[in-house]
Amino acid sequence: MQNYKKSNLIDISALTIAVASVIAVFWTPAIRPFSAKIAGNSLPIVLTVDIRDLSLESYTDFSQRARNEKNVRVFVRNQPTGSLHIKAIYQLPIQSLTSQSIDTQRNFESLNVDDLIHARFILKGKALKTDNGFVIAGTKLKIGVPIVLEGSFYRLKGTVSNINSK
Repeated sequence: MQNYKKSNLIDISALTIAVASVIAVFWTPAIRPFSAKIAGNSLPIVLTVDIRDLSLESYTDFSQRARNEKNVRVFVRNQPTGSLHIKAIYQLPIQSLTSQSIDTQRNFESLNVDDLIHARFILKGKALKTDNGFVIAGTKLKIGVPIVLEGSFYRLKGTVSNINSK
């Protein structure tokens, strides 16, 4: 009779651990944005991503092909965050800082513009608005966060420079 009580206690504790592990597997932070999307709590956003020191043969060909794709896959901290719509792509001027004399500085455009390009991607999508900022697929997006944009023929590392709700 004593053996039966011990095995019953072991069985109950094993069942409790199994139920807790099933709950832990299915109850993850990735479910929250999905449920928010169903509930209608997601807002349209405009995300600005700056790409620095991009080496391209032809910026115009690159920007045209990227715009034709219309969507870009987004990765934040090596985690797939989803897909966003490409609203626009701009080439940013490359500027350098130089000292002219004591206590004065001046910005001027760099002379090696043909070698490296800075680009700005304007992306549209939906995100959950929280007290701490915007969340896309369980990932917090804030200004300064490193981000990877991936299309069919490119993979670019950049930085979030602005995020706004429409």
